[in-house]
Amino acid sequence: MNCSLLPMLADHWPAVREIYAEGIATGDATFETAVPDWQNWDAGHRKDCRLIAVEATPSTEGSGVLGWAALSPVSSRHVYRGVAEVSVYVAGAARRRGVGRALLEALIEESEACGVWTLEARIFPENLASLALHRRCGFREVGIRRRLGQLGATWRDAALLERRSARVGMWLPVPLGSGEGMDSAHPSAKLAGHFPLTPADSPLASRTQVGNIEKIEKAALPGRVPHLHSPTRVHVRRVARGRAGSDIAGCAPPGRHSSRGYGSQPRARPLRGKPPRSPRVPQFQPEERD
Repeated sequence: MNCSLLPMLADHWPAVREIYAEGIATGDATFETAVPDWQNWDAGHRKDCRLIAVEATPSTEGSGVLGWAALSPVSSRHVYRGVAEVSVYVAGAARRRGVGRALLEALIEESEACGVWTLEARIFPENLASLALHRRCGFREVGIRRRLGQLGATWRDAALLERRSARVGMWLPVPLGSGEGMDSAHPSAKLAGHFPLTPADSPLASRTQVGNIEKIEKAALPGRVPHLHSPTRVHVRRVARGRAGSDIAGCAPPGRHSSRGYGSQPRARPLRGKPPRSPRVPQFQPEERD
């Protein structure tokens, strides 16, 4: 698809609103039934990570917008500052031309640059095209939320999909402070999660441990995270916590059967064949006398 991606500005709102209205009219894009005004839409979305796709050579100024993508925060709590919900809308005339994928891939890259580590998407199960798009871009289906909301007179299910970044928020922060107001070169600011954290920034990691973490980082593929119960993830968690045998989210130290959770003992091996018969003890019989 021959298109260009640009940051969304307030001047683009008329074209964005029209595409948004097309998506609402399908009945399978959102629970919304009316397009909000610019003030309400702007307040409900992040100020960064707003993109539009335009034709490479628009015929007239203000036209040629093919689609848009933006992020909205899922919570106002500080702990969820790196979690956002995805919105991607493509004009009806530009569908099945790669516009949606270009927008979503660019949105993922920009979100990681802005410190977002988890992206969520709530999609109607009937919207097969949107489900396929998000799966191709690295989203996994968490589950189906039954009767999540009412659209008109019908209660609708919603599929919850998420994508965990392999670059942002990979190293657990050490509680050295909130990191607010710190310079980006300060280790505490990186450990607080406000800036990218490198293995060497951890004051609890030795040279050998840092080398092991760097090997894990080089082996990580884009869009994938090491398995939750793998020894590498357990080792990284022990380094971050600063003590051996630490356990997070059910990860057991090496040598344990971590698939059954931390602290579980190995199962007893069943006996093969028939169990041995216990020896028969002769009973004492008193001697009879005349």
